[in-house]
Amino acid sequence: MRDDELERVIEFLRFRFIAFSFSLVLFALLVTGTIINGGINWGIDFVGGVKLIARFEKSVDIAKIREVLSTNDIHAMVQNIGTGAKNEYIISTKLLGRGELPEKSYEILKGVLGDNLNTIEYLSVETVGPAIGDFLKREAAKLFSIALIMMLL
Repeated sequence: MRDDELERVIEFLRFRFIAFSFSLVLFALLVTGTIINGGINWGIDFVGGVKLIARFEKSVDIAKIREVLSTNDIHAMVQNIGTGAKNEYIISTKLLGRGELPEKSYEILKGVLGDNLNTIEYLSVETVGPAIGDFLKREAAKLFSIALIMMLL
């Protein structure tokens, strides 16, 4: 090794203020973009809702399930699980109606699906109330704040 290779120093700390400024600008853009787009899109774990696994007697197109739900003003996420021959779907929706109990939302969802589609067998139903969702939001905010402070340190 040559002596000039050992004495080589990279002064990366010289750019620390530029890096801090860049990070601050990116963070501000993220917060602004989130606010402009209507805030955080909380899942059913945080706001309460119903998640069910349904098996249909006959083959049903996933678009048909989504159409039936949206026609009845129910905004739900529908996913096909397993192989197509099983006709099993996960249907997740936030609470239907302000201040409703999750069980009431389940009954509404079950009624809409039963009235518009062929025979359905409900394999699993999970409900989350808004009280649990509020607790999870508070805990998530605490953890986010702690992580942000630790990264800044």
